[in-house]
Amino acid sequence: MPTQTKSKTSAATASAKLRESRNDMSPKNRAAVCEVLNATLADMTDLASHCRHVHWNTRGRSFMTYHKLFELLTDMVREPLDEIAERITALGGFAQGTVQRAAAATNLKDLPDSFDDPLKAVAALADSVANCAGRVRASIDIAAEKHDDAGSADLLTAISRSLDKGLWLLDAHGA
Repeated sequence: MPTQTKSKTSAATASAKLRESRNDMSPKNRAAVCEVLNATLADMTDLASHCRHVHWNTRGRSFMTYHKLFELLTDMVREPLDEIAERITALGGFAQGTVQRAAAATNLKDLPDSFDDPLKAVAALADSVANCAGRVRASIDIAAEKHDDAGSADLLTAISRSLDKGLWLLDAHGA
Protein backbone atom coordinates (compact mmCIF):
# COMPACT_ATOMS: atom_id res chain seq x y z
CA MET A 1 0.00 0.00 0.00
CA PRO A 2 2.89 2.46 0.50
CA THR A 3 3.40 2.45 -3.28
CA GLN A 4 -0.15 3.72 -3.83
CA THR A 5 0.35 6.48 -1.28
CA LYS A 6 3.60 7.45 -2.94
CA SER A 7 1.92 7.40 -6.36
CA LYS A 8 -0.94 9.57 -5.13
CA THR A 9 1.52 11.95 -3.56
CA SER A 10 3.53 12.07 -6.79
CA ALA A 11 0.37 12.69 -8.82
CA ALA A 12 -0.71 15.44 -6.45
CA THR A 13 2.72 17.06 -6.66
CA ALA A 14 2.69 16.74 -10.45
CA SER A 15 -0.82 18.19 -10.54
CA ALA A 16 0.43 21.29 -8.75
CA LYS A 17 3.08 21.65 -11.47
CA LEU A 18 0.74 21.35 -14.44
CA ARG A 19 0.50 24.19 -16.92
CA GLU A 20 -2.89 25.71 -17.52
CA SER A 21 -4.79 23.88 -20.22
CA ARG A 22 -8.18 23.94 -21.89
CA ASN A 23 -8.03 20.15 -22.00
CA ASP A 24 -11.23 18.87 -20.41
CA MET A 25 -9.52 16.12 -18.41
CA SER A 26 -9.34 16.84 -14.69
CA PRO A 27 -5.98 18.14 -13.47
CA LYS A 28 -5.69 15.03 -11.28
CA ASN A 29 -6.13 12.70 -14.29
CA ARG A 30 -3.82 14.78 -16.48
CA ALA A 31 -1.12 14.70 -13.79
CA ALA A 32 -1.47 10.95 -13.30
CA VAL A 33 -1.27 10.28 -17.03
CA CYS A 34 1.77 12.58 -17.33
CA GLU A 35 3.43 10.50 -14.62
CA VAL A 36 2.71 7.29 -16.56
CA LEU A 37 3.92 8.84 -19.81
CA ASN A 38 7.11 10.16 -18.17
CA ALA A 39 7.82 6.63 -16.90
CA THR A 40 7.34 5.37 -20.45
CA LEU A 41 9.59 8.14 -21.77
CA ALA A 42 12.32 7.11 -19.32
CA ASP A 43 12.06 3.41 -20.20
CA MET A 44 11.95 4.07 -23.94
CA THR A 45 14.91 6.48 -23.76
CA ASP A 46 16.89 3.87 -21.85
CA LEU A 47 15.76 1.13 -24.26
CA ALA A 48 17.02 3.22 -27.19
CA SER A 49 20.40 3.42 -25.45
CA HIS A 50 20.32 -0.37 -24.93
CA CYS A 51 19.74 -0.85 -28.65
CA ARG A 52 22.58 1.49 -29.52
CA HIS A 53 24.86 -0.10 -26.92
CA VAL A 54 24.50 -3.59 -28.43
CA HIS A 55 24.75 -2.05 -31.92
CA TRP A 56 28.17 -0.63 -31.04
CA ASN A 57 29.53 -3.41 -28.82
CA THR A 58 28.57 -6.72 -30.43
CA ARG A 59 31.22 -8.73 -32.23
CA GLY A 60 31.40 -12.19 -33.74
CA ARG A 61 29.91 -14.24 -36.54
CA SER A 62 27.43 -12.56 -38.82
CA PHE A 63 28.39 -9.22 -37.30
CA MET A 64 26.83 -7.09 -40.04
CA THR A 65 23.46 -8.86 -39.83
CA TYR A 66 23.23 -8.12 -36.11
CA HIS A 67 24.68 -4.64 -36.48
CA LYS A 68 21.89 -3.76 -38.94
CA LEU A 69 19.23 -5.43 -36.79
CA PHE A 70 20.26 -3.40 -33.75
CA GLU A 71 20.29 -0.20 -35.81
CA LEU A 72 16.76 -0.94 -37.05
CA LEU A 73 15.59 -1.54 -33.47
CA THR A 74 17.22 1.70 -32.31
CA ASP A 75 15.23 3.61 -34.92
CA MET A 76 11.98 1.80 -33.99
CA VAL A 77 12.42 2.64 -30.30
CA ARG A 78 13.45 6.26 -30.87
CA GLU A 79 10.56 7.01 -33.22
CA PRO A 80 7.82 7.56 -30.58
CA LEU A 81 9.98 9.53 -28.10
CA ASP A 82 8.96 12.92 -29.47
CA GLU A 83 5.29 11.96 -29.57
CA ILE A 84 5.41 10.78 -25.93
CA ALA A 85 7.06 14.02 -24.81
CA GLU A 86 4.62 16.14 -26.82
CA ARG A 87 1.63 14.28 -25.33
CA ILE A 88 2.96 15.03 -21.85
CA THR A 89 3.24 18.73 -22.64
CA ALA A 90 -0.16 18.75 -24.40
CA LEU A 91 -1.65 17.56 -21.11
CA GLY A 92 0.09 20.42 -19.32
CA GLY A 93 2.91 18.35 -17.91
CA PHE A 94 6.66 18.63 -18.20
CA ALA A 95 8.49 15.98 -20.25
CA GLN A 96 11.36 14.56 -18.25
CA GLY A 97 13.47 13.79 -21.29
CA THR A 98 17.09 14.25 -20.29
CA VAL A 99 19.45 11.29 -20.18
CA GLN A 100 20.06 11.89 -16.47
CA ARG A 101 16.34 11.87 -15.67
CA ALA A 102 15.77 8.78 -17.81
CA ALA A 103 18.63 6.98 -16.05
CA ALA A 104 17.19 7.88 -12.65
CA ALA A 105 13.67 6.74 -13.58
CA THR A 106 14.19 3.72 -15.84
CA ASN A 107 12.95 0.28 -14.88
CA LEU A 108 15.35 -1.54 -17.20
CA LYS A 109 18.39 -3.48 -16.05
CA ASP A 110 21.80 -2.35 -17.27
CA LEU A 111 23.60 -4.38 -19.95
CA PRO A 112 27.11 -5.89 -19.95
CA ASP A 113 29.90 -3.82 -21.51
CA SER A 114 30.19 -5.93 -24.66
CA PHE A 115 29.04 -9.12 -26.33
CA ASP A 116 31.41 -11.50 -28.11
CA ASP A 117 28.47 -13.74 -28.97
CA PRO A 118 25.79 -11.92 -30.97
CA LEU A 119 23.10 -14.32 -29.70
CA LYS A 120 23.84 -13.23 -26.12
CA ALA A 121 23.36 -9.62 -27.25
CA VAL A 122 20.07 -10.55 -28.91
CA ALA A 123 18.90 -12.31 -25.74
CA ALA A 124 19.88 -9.41 -23.48
CA LEU A 125 18.17 -6.89 -25.75
CA ALA A 126 15.08 -9.11 -26.05
CA ASP A 127 14.83 -9.13 -22.25
CA SER A 128 14.96 -5.32 -22.20
CA VAL A 129 12.35 -4.99 -24.96
CA ALA A 130 10.05 -7.51 -23.26
CA ASN A 131 10.36 -5.66 -19.93
CA CYS A 132 9.57 -2.32 -21.54
CA ALA A 133 6.69 -3.76 -23.59
CA GLY A 134 5.08 -5.24 -20.49
CA ARG A 135 5.25 -1.92 -18.68
CA VAL A 136 3.78 -0.10 -21.70
CA ARG A 137 0.88 -2.58 -21.85
CA ALA A 138 0.15 -2.00 -18.16
CA SER A 139 0.22 1.75 -18.82
CA ILE A 140 -2.44 1.44 -21.53
CA ASP A 141 -4.97 0.21 -18.97
CA ILE A 142 -3.96 2.88 -16.47
CA ALA A 143 -4.43 5.67 -19.01
CA ALA A 144 -7.67 4.34 -20.50
CA GLU A 145 -9.52 2.78 -17.60
CA LYS A 146 -8.24 4.54 -14.52
CA HIS A 147 -7.85 8.06 -15.97
CA ASP A 148 -10.22 8.05 -18.97
CA ASP A 149 -7.54 9.16 -21.45
CA ALA A 150 -8.17 7.39 -24.75
CA GLY A 151 -5.61 9.58 -26.55
CA SER A 152 -2.70 8.52 -24.35
CA ALA A 153 -3.95 4.91 -24.37
CA ASP A 154 -3.93 5.01 -28.19
CA LEU A 155 -0.34 6.32 -28.22
CA LEU A 156 0.74 3.64 -25.77
CA THR A 157 -1.03 0.96 -27.83
CA ALA A 158 0.95 1.98 -30.92
CA ILE A 159 4.18 1.83 -28.91
CA SER A 160 3.20 -1.60 -27.61
CA ARG A 161 2.66 -2.88 -31.17
CA SER A 162 6.04 -1.52 -32.23
CA LEU A 163 7.83 -3.11 -29.26
CA ASP A 164 6.08 -6.42 -29.95
CA LYS A 165 7.36 -6.27 -33.53
CA GLY A 166 10.88 -5.54 -32.26
CA LEU A 167 10.66 -8.48 -29.87
CA TRP A 168 9.49 -10.70 -32.72
CA LEU A 169 12.51 -9.63 -34.81
CA LEU A 170 14.84 -10.47 -31.92
CA ASP A 171 13.13 -13.79 -31.23
CA ALA A 172 13.43 -14.67 -34.94
CA HIS A 173 17.20 -14.24 -34.60
CA GLY A 174 17.38 -16.85 -31.88
CA ALA A 175 16.98 -14.95 -28.61
